[in-house]
Order: sequence, then structure tokens, then C-alpha cells
Amino acid sequence: MPKTWPNTQDASCLFTTSHKGNIGGGELFAHQIASVFDEQTDMRYYGKAPGREFRKNHDFTHRFKHTGIAFRPDILVSSSHFDIPKPTGKHRNVLVVFFPNKDHKPFVQGYDTIITISQFSKRWVKKYWGKNSVIINPYIDPYKFKPNDEVPRHITVMNVGRFFKEADGHGKRQDILIEAFAELKDRVPDATMVLAGSTTSPDDEKYVEECKDLSKSLGVRDSISFQVSPNVEELINLYQSSQFYWHANGYKQDDPLKTEHFGIVIVEAMACGCEPIIYKHGGYEEFNCPTWTRIDQLVDTTVEQMKLHEIENWHLVWQDEALKYSRGKAVETVFELIGR
Repeated sequence: MPKTWPNTQDASCLFTTSHKGNIGGGELFAHQIASVFDEQTDMRYYGKAPGREFRKNHDFTHRFKHTGIAFRPDILVSSSHFDIPKPTGKHRNVLVVFFPNKDHKPFVQGYDTIITISQFSKRWVKKYWGKNSVIINPYIDPYKFKPNDEVPRHITVMNVGRFFKEADGHGKRQDILIEAFAELKDRVPDATMVLAGSTTSPDDEKYVEECKDLSKSLGVRDSISFQVSPNVEELINLYQSSQFYWHANGYKQDDPLKTEHFGIVIVEAMACGCEPIIYKHGGYEEFNCPTWTRIDQLVDTTVEQMKLHEIENWHLVWQDEALKYSRGKAVETVFELIGR
């Protein structure tokens, strides 16, 4: 087996995952990693149920064919989602993780390459597993996510994230944002808010109703719109119609697993010219934007930044920031990994 190939597409590659669809950021990043390797190698796919649904829920080239687990590739790429297979690649074994599980250290030693999504996760990979890792940030399509000057920014603040409680994982804390909005409303009476996100269970739907009840008890129900499971076009329109993007994932969490490890929705908002103000914990350091740690600080920062929005074309600053997260960088990194 040569160390490099004259044409990377001569390298056989097996992509394995337990992701099944396109529900959230994890599934999106798995899709992005698979598509980049698919573009540069002779790629095959293996997925255990429910992971085998991943292929039919995502669009890849004709080379992306299903195979059995016995297939031994030049390159194995595992998008783990807490499931780490035995490394079987002859040339490279690549493990993709969003955040490392401390207990998985014995299972990752056979992998020569770890891909993770942020500086924050990279530090925890080193701490938990004693391994260096390569960062590939999730990226956006700048031709799809972009400002639209024909759409008025009539929404003051918005948030995007699945509706679920903290007990079920690293919740997006829409309840905290509603409390903050109630304080903002006292200072900016015409402020409006949109909370957009998916639901995947009756418990999630119950949480939406709890959030509505909370907004009603705080006297701001008429000023908050709940958009459940919007499609991509509807979501982009909301970004383009909003001044600020609020993010509260990781609020008062000590467990790094339950923080935001990157936050692709933050990049999407910036790309559409919407200014993010994000909770200062987890992967926040990736972004050059205002942060907060207390609800009153979030409200104060929002009011202060409103003054800057009077400057013409202020939204282009955030579009430029989002363009740092490009597919081109991911392609370059994967190309280097294959030929190393």
C-alpha cells in the first residue's frame, strides 16, 4: 500500500455511522464529512440500523454505495455518535467526534486521526483521550444563507434549536431566553421574538407548550412566535428578518458535554446578517461576537448593540464573519489527511 496516491479517488474509503437523518447539527456535520470524503475517494457506506437510513436521507454521488462491514478499505471514516467500531482501515483510520466520551479512551487508540469540530472539543479530546485532533468546522452554503435587503428586519431576536428539556441532553434553554425577552420587552416595548426548532417526541411537544405557558405568565405571549419544524427556506427567511440571534445552550452547566460544542446555527444566522449574542461557555470562542453570562447582561448587550444597527450595512460584518466557515477549508483538510 503506497503512502499516497497519484489520484486520491483511487483510495477505497468506508464511511460508517449511526446517524440516520438530517434532524440537527450532528447529522448535518456527518453529512458534510461524508460528502467531502465521497468527493475525494472511492467511497462505500456501512450503517447499522437506524444508521442505514443515513444514506437515503442525504444526497451523495453515484459512487456512494452500500457495502457490508467485512469490506476492508484503505481508509475507514467513522462518524461515531457514541458508537466506535474497530478500526479496519489499511492506510488511515479516522474517527469523527463532536465531543469525546471519557470512557471511550480504550476504544480510540487504534485510530490514527481524530477529527473534531472546534477548539473547545479539541482541548477535551486531548484531556480525555490524550490524543491530538484535527479541526474541521461545520460549514454553511453562502449562496443559500445570505442577507436579503428586500426583507425587512422586523424580528428583534430569534433562536433556533430543537425543543427539549435539559434532562434529555444539552437543551437549548428556550425558557431562559423567554425570561430574557420579557426583560427586553420592558425596555424595548415593540420588541418581537421567534423561537424556531424541531420536535421529535411527545415530550418535546409538551415542552413547547410549557414555553408558551411561561411566555403567557410573563406577559409576552403575543410578542413571541413559535415556529415548529420550519423548512430550510422558512428558516433562512427568519434569519434574514431578524436583528439578533440569541443562544443559551450550556446555561449554568458544569458538564462540558452539555454545552454548545460549536453551533452551526450561529454561523447560519451570521451568514444571513443576523448578529449573534451567545452564552459564554463551550464553543463560543470560535466566534468573534458579543457574549453573555447573566440574563441582565444579555438584555443590556442587546440594547447597546441596537444603536450600532443604525449604521448602514451593519449586517455585512456578520456575513463576512460567517464566510470563515467554508467547505473549501474542509476539502483542503481532508485532502491533506488522505495523502499524509
